[in-house]
Amino acid sequence: MRQIIRIILYLLIFINGTVWGQEGDSSEFNAPCIELGKLEQELKPLTKKIEQNPNDHPQNYLERARLNANIADLQRACYAKDVGTGSRWRNKDILRDLNKAIFLGLETAEIYLLRGRYHCDNDNFTVALQDFLEAYELNPNQRAEYYYYRAKSFHGLEKRKEALSDFNKAVEMSPTEGRFIAARGMIKIELHDSYGAIQDLERSIQVNPSLAKNFSVIAYIVALRTGLEYYEGAQSFIDLTEKQLSSDPLLLNRRAELKQKMRDLEGALSDLNKALALCRKNHSCDAGLLRELYSLRGDTKFLLSDLPGALSDQDEVIKLGHYGNTDKDIKGAVQTFDNSDAYYKKARYKTFSNDLAGGMNEINKAIKFYEDVHGDTIRQDRSQAAYRELRAWIKFSMGDLQGSYRDYLEAWEFDKYESIRLRQVAFIQIKLNNIPAAIEFLQQAKFWGMEQDPDLLNDLGNYLNEVEKYKEAREYLKKCIEIEPEFLDAYLGLATASFYLQNKALTDSYVSEARTLAKKDGADHLSIEMLKKAGSWGAFLPKKRKALTALL
Repeated sequence: MRQIIRIILYLLIFINGTVWGQEGDSSEFNAPCIELGKLEQELKPLTKKIEQNPNDHPQNYLERARLNANIADLQRACYAKDVGTGSRWRNKDILRDLNKAIFLGLETAEIYLLRGRYHCDNDNFTVALQDFLEAYELNPNQRAEYYYYRAKSFHGLEKRKEALSDFNKAVEMSPTEGRFIAARGMIKIELHDSYGAIQDLERSIQVNPSLAKNFSVIAYIVALRTGLEYYEGAQSFIDLTEKQLSSDPLLLNRRAELKQKMRDLEGALSDLNKALALCRKNHSCDAGLLRELYSLRGDTKFLLSDLPGALSDQDEVIKLGHYGNTDKDIKGAVQTFDNSDAYYKKARYKTFSNDLAGGMNEINKAIKFYEDVHGDTIRQDRSQAAYRELRAWIKFSMGDLQGSYRDYLEAWEFDKYESIRLRQVAFIQIKLNNIPAAIEFLQQAKFWGMEQDPDLLNDLGNYLNEVEKYKEAREYLKKCIEIEPEFLDAYLGLATASFYLQNKALTDSYVSEARTLAKKDGADHLSIEMLKKAGSWGAFLPKKRKALTALL
């Protein structure tokens, strides 16, 4: 049951994901689009000037990089967070131009700050930190931006305390910068400082009222103030926006997100239908917002068991991926959104509706589309990891253990911050009767930050029992129940280890505790059938079954 619950929560997180640290006010999506068009026009004469004198005037390269960076920022607002290939190649130009300016002898704090932001934007956080340090050393008197972006890099590396320290410095130097204060509030939430988070998030709105429309900021304030779970407290946001919803599709979209997370699926669907109707009536929505509305409505329909409707909405997202000759990039090519996520969602819908072959077909499309758009420019890539993980799950369900094993390993290579995937690899090794390999993968997972994970400790202990390392197994299992005192399967593993170590008193004690927990869970006796439902893969291990059969 424990594993089933974890999987369900994992799926809901994927279906309902949010954006951490969303900046600015994106509800006025027409203004960024207008400004975007102006900046794109400015690129043409500047590019021509550079082509005429490619090895002179390094300042021109910096100016073009700055312009492209502003364009990329506006695209996020104009296209409602969905950044297409146009932005991706512009990002490459940012790096190329900054490197050229440095090569030609222009080294300024702004250059290294921009280059650090580029690396941070592409999840190359360690490289970004090096550039931010260079920026700091070149201009130590203007440090607030450096500390802010360095903090974001630390957060990307999951170094939250270091991130908080840098956010503190940024806020101290720029006490009226709302985004600095809001970002610090978000970090405080992750560090379980609810009181400090409330102070920062509310203060961020005071100094920058436009943040009052920021979905994450408002929802967190409401949730923390009411003391409820995150999304249950978001009703205040719903009430707050009620008067504005009649003419604002983006606010309807955000309210639908909240309702979906609060499990008000019918309410979410109603808001999304209203938003799409407004878009059609007023022709006021760009392709990015339309894609976001259809995508969210597809997820909502799937949760309402409307599989055909969910698939149809994701098909609409894909159709909008090529959005017309009026939206061309600087080179004159029609821009294309990254449709891989829509294919990925279709794959999830089909897979979780038991259409494994259909799910495999869609996830292969997602992976191919993503690779065609992005190439291999990003090594640590969470989208690639998620796609490989789903394909691994499908292959495992279809009985292809070796294929599943390879995909899980690739998923982990793309995103080593999700080391739980190493547990999945270990489980496959158990199915392949390779217990030493399973133990090795679990040891790696422990090294990658899961040393306090009771499930991992339980699995390690039970696998070590199988290779007759009972004393080492007992240490891991004891650590497991220190963290989670009612972990039934860990007590069964401890009983097994004690049985083989011929310690009858400890064996009887652990069996007695296991019986008590089993009765608490509603079982009237301890049986092998019950063990299989205990929730851990360790319940299937032959040595434990043999020992417990003898004991019970």
